[in-house]
Amino acid sequence: MSPVPPNSGRRLLLLLPLGWVLLWACQESSSPRSARRESPQRSALENDEVIVTFTFDDGRISQADAGVLLEAYGMRGTFFINSGRIGLPGYFGLEQIHGLQDAGHEVGGHTVSHPSLATLDTPSQIHQICEDRVALMDAGLRITSFAYPSGSQNQATLQIVAG
Repeated sequence: MSPVPPNSGRRLLLLLPLGWVLLWACQESSSPRSARRESPQRSALENDEVIVTFTFDDGRISQADAGVLLEAYGMRGTFFINSGRIGLPGYFGLEQIHGLQDAGHEVGGHTVSHPSLATLDTPSQIHQICEDRVALMDAGLRITSFAYPSGSQNQATLQIVAG
């Protein structure tokens, strides 16, 4: 029995979900059932193109291999960053985030400190959402998207993000 290389389990865990997602996407695009489903986005795509999005939340350093792996297959992902955690132990530094964006990956906002937004009052939500965007843009990043931490949102959250 040969020894298992260090960190090989982490790569396997990443490859397995990617493989299942790609397999599912290919099956969906070729099934007659999917051809009957119409949506404004779907009908606007040429050649019935399938789009698969890979997203990574929180800006954890453990996600660095994902960018390299995606690039090796000609793909890109979106990395949602908590601006207040940049450079902390276990999180991406600003140079690494710029490296991801320079390689063609998208960088999105994900609040300053990852709170459950729906539990916060409106001024606190504004701080978490808007200050995160300002900090990331002031760091020279292009920010066009946002991910709600843990999916937590309410009507105020939706209005703040839209604004």
